[in-house]
Amino acid sequence: FWLKFAQPHMRRVRQLLRTIMSSKRKVFLIRHGRTEMNEWMASNPSSHEDPGFKDTILTPAGEEGARKLAEVAPEVDVVLASPLRRTLQTACLAYPNAPILAFPLAAERRWHSSDEGTPVEELEEQFPQVDFSLVKETPYPWFHEGSKEPVPQFVERMCAFREALATREEEKVAVVCHWGVIQSLLNVSAANCEVVETSLDDMNPAPNQIGAWD
Repeated sequence: FWLKFAQPHMRRVRQLLRTIMSSKRKVFLIRHGRTEMNEWMASNPSSHEDPGFKDTILTPAGEEGARKLAEVAPEVDVVLASPLRRTLQTACLAYPNAPILAFPLAAERRWHSSDEGTPVEELEEQFPQVDFSLVKETPYPWFHEGSKEPVPQFVERMCAFREALATREEEKVAVVCHWGVIQSLLNVSAANCEVVETSLDDMNPAPNQIGAWD
């Protein structure tokens, strides 16, 4: 009897504790290093062409930027990284000794083929230090395939991203992600390898925050 009576109260206590922990959690959103696609877009600012850099990777300058980031990156309990290769590369170079978990909800909004992912079997070979358990639990393709991801769908995913962060127990979390993710959550245009400190309370995905990018 007492166990049955106590269960709903214990659930409320656990929910309250998660709320308190979420308010104290430090989140660092980190944009990946410079990529082949970034270089192409800088050289072709008015083009809507897709140059075909599927799951684009860091340039040598991008790799160097990620290594330099390791010197100043905030200490965290866990690193969540978008499963796209440029973010996995950045996470591994910036946080060589931290636990890294591939986090599908943090993937970029699909705009070009550079935002289409690689099968997890190949990623595991390329990034053996990364935990891909969440990617394996997500039906393939875990990214939006074939066309531009609709704004409502992307905003819904960003809301799910925020909610997933709220359930985590770590106090300090780094999320290595993308321009579109940071822009949609905070209305901040982050540079390559920029660290944006924030909190769950500040993350408010909204369609108007990605309108210029759309």
